[in-house]
Amino acid sequence: MMCHRRQRGRLKQFLKYFCFGWLFLLLVREFLDGQFLPLQELQDEGNPDFVVEVVSLFFDDSKKLLNDLTIAL
Repeated sequence: MMCHRRQRGRLKQFLKYFCFGWLFLLLVREFLDGQFLPLQELQDEGNPDFVVEVVSLFFDDSKKLLNDLTIAL
């Protein structure tokens, strides 16, 4: 049982560093900008999907705007 806890702890640490690495890469390659970090700070345990929801809304709105522009042109 103790071994499983230790493995879970290591896996959790690995995933944390892996996610940090991806976030860093996305920021360096400018897929994400400076607005992402303050947005991420607004997320808390009470609303763990906050960033996903906001980014999803952004892409949904962007898709609609691009379709409207395509029709207008």
